[in-house]
Amino acid sequence: MRRQGFNWLSTVWATALAVGLAASFSSADAETRSAPARQSRVSKVDNGPQPRGERVETGFQFPVGALVIVNNERRLYYITGKGEAVRYRVAVGKNEELWMGRTFVAAKVLDPKWIPVNGDDPVEGGDPANPLGKRALYLDWSLLRIHGTPARGSIGSAVSNGCIRMLNEDVIDVFDRVHFGAPVFAIRSWKEAGLFTDTKVAEKLYQDPAAHEQAKEELEDKLRERAAEARDRDANLRREKSKNRSADTSSPRNKAQVKVATNRGNRSTY
Repeated sequence: MRRQGFNWLSTVWATALAVGLAASFSSADAETRSAPARQSRVSKVDNGPQPRGERVETGFQFPVGALVIVNNERRLYYITGKGEAVRYRVAVGKNEELWMGRTFVAAKVLDPKWIPVNGDDPVEGGDPANPLGKRALYLDWSLLRIHGTPARGSIGSAVSNGCIRMLNEDVIDVFDRVHFGAPVFAIRSWKEAGLFTDTKVAEKLYQDPAAHEQAKEELEDKLRERAAEARDRDANLRREKSKNRSADTSSPRNKAQVKVATNRGNRSTY
């Protein structure tokens, strides 16, 4: 009986020990399996945000620091070295406003204010609906710009009035890289890269000159109409104010006040 009791206790103790060891090994194994995942998450955080744009090779050598817009690709390249660039997706001008040529960065503006040329109300800088986005690079002395946009779906298409649109996060990246006076080239394709290097600064050649001239004339007509409407509104307001003043002075009460004021003036004279 004593030996049987001892055997029974030994069996219980051995079973408990086996269960404990199995749990320990299972826990250790789970930690080992989860360790790479945790390490991966930590390393991802430690790496910080990835730079914008895509580093690519280019076949034609533009000056380092230049911006190159390739219209048929809907891409903008920031030249970083010989045959090297950072590439971004952009939106370019619609057919009648699509241009090629050579220009330069004349100004860099944070949170630019948008003043429409058609006379619509301006939009303040920093407004999420501002069509110029968070940054703008003004090209020479023209109204053309490389700027951000809240219309993210327009990137990759030909929809603008000649400006080059970028995602806000991309234009911020370019804004921080580019310097004042940086050369800007707009080309049809890389095959024609050398055609526009010798053009005059700020000389722009439009893809469809006839359509561009027609669009320009239509815009000028619209601006003249807006100006005429504004003059008519101002004239109507002046007439209304003049009519109100006449009505005030012709009322009996106002006539009496005018008479009293006149008598007082006469008494003071004598």
